[in-house]
Amino acid sequence: MFRKKLCSLVFAVICAAIGGGMEIFMKKDLTFEEEVRRERISDGFTSPLVAACLICFLQVLLGALQDKIFRSVPESEDSFLLYLLLPLLFSGISVLVPFYIYNRLIGEKITPLFKRENLSVNPLVLLCGILSVCGFGVLFRFFSMQLTGAMEASGFVFTRAVPPTYNPALFILFSSLIPAVFYELAFRGILAERLKFWSPAAAVILSAMVYSFCHLSLDIIPHTFVCGLLLSWLYIKTNSIVLTAAANAVTNAVIAALWVFDSLSVTAAVIGGAVGVSGLIGCWFLLKKEPGTKKNEYSGKEVLRAVFTSFALYVFLVITFLGLMFYHINKPDPEQQTPPLQQEDNSFVIETER
Repeated sequence: MFRKKLCSLVFAVICAAIGGGMEIFMKKDLTFEEEVRRERISDGFTSPLVAACLICFLQVLLGALQDKIFRSVPESEDSFLLYLLLPLLFSGISVLVPFYIYNRLIGEKITPLFKRENLSVNPLVLLCGILSVCGFGVLFRFFSMQLTGAMEASGFVFTRAVPPTYNPALFILFSSLIPAVFYELAFRGILAERLKFWSPAAAVILSAMVYSFCHLSLDIIPHTFVCGLLLSWLYIKTNSIVLTAAANAVTNAVIAALWVFDSLSVTAAVIGGAVGVSGLIGCWFLLKKEPGTKKNEYSGKEVLRAVFTSFALYVFLVITFLGLMFYHINKPDPEQQTPPLQQEDNSFVIETER
């Protein structure tokens, strides 16, 4: 435990040093107009990253409230819906509320997402988008399972719980739809929408990074990062929250179904990879003539400087690292012979993509 704390402290110091060093290295004499321009783009990236940091704290608070509620209501077939819906709703609220507050503070609304022109989508683009996200989601979910399996074989222990399976159909339905709505509104409808003004490429990468890291699980981070890249790219090209929500929901449903029926095998991964590549090729040809976002006035160097000198970025990385080290991953003492605790079959944590 001491080693973990020491490593976490060193990591935090290194991240802070990198941020400060980047700021000093890239600092030079500026005119007033240049200074204003630099501060403007810096605030444009720092503010949403601060909101991302707040997600982690809200997850802790709602997680504590959830545990308190579950202690007062024994898990059974009668309380199945409570154990299913409460974590999903709390998870969605924890990611949407900080970004909604940020959006309101900068004077923006989410109602433009629901304009008629933004709700319509080319059926072929919709189909190819779903296939690409779902296919790559299954493929990289399989890879992440192999990674964590290899780590477990070397002695690591992961904090996991098995979702309740009293009603597999309801589990698949709710664990696919609820996260898709909350997460797409937060990460595509607000985060990617705001960041694309400064840089579409940065919007795709940062929204995918925050989306995946908020899951705090090595079982989920790899495939949600890849899916996040695809979802953000599709959103920026089409400006359709319907497309990304549908792709997210179908991917969640497929991964949940494969988990329930214990069918996430090499064959499923190969098929998923082939489907993902086919869908991505279709999206590329269908969207290559789409205008996407207008070319912005900020250079790549300005964007990189704003991102890598943002202290909020390093705070978010430190919080994520600490969450993984102290909540999800544990390296037991070899001298201790106590076996890891076996969790009950029906204890609940959603481990599907959100």
